[in-house]
Amino acid sequence: MRLIKPEYVFFSAELSNMSSIDRVQATQTLKDILIKEHIEFLEVNGRYGGINERSLVVGMHRLPRIRELARQFKQDSIMLLFNDERVSLEYTSDGHKEAIGIFKEVSKEEANQAHAYSEIVASKRFFIVN
Repeated sequence: MRLIKPEYVFFSAELSNMSSIDRVQATQTLKDILIKEHIEFLEVNGRYGGINERSLVVGMHRLPRIRELARQFKQDSIMLLFNDERVSLEYTSDGHKEAIGIFKEVSKEEANQAHAYSEIVASKRFFIVN
């Protein structure tokens, strides 16, 4: 039997009510913290809830620290990606998890038509949750 476990966590420092300058500054502050703490990350460009947002993805072994940072940056939730491609949101207020679908690779064109998507910047790969 295969053990189903979370592998990656996606999170952001940006808030929907921030100006574009504040968004850039918040993301850079978060990246600086991760670099200082020697936490490896990948950059993600995406659209969530119809709003463009820069996010980061980190290995699940750093989840306790990522939870702290998500709360510090006033995030409502973080996104957990499991090794079977299931995705859940984990809410920062109470730790409640909500299954939201399956992580699926798509073309750039398909991503741009979706309500929400994630682009892993380094690999130029696009994903949606459906």
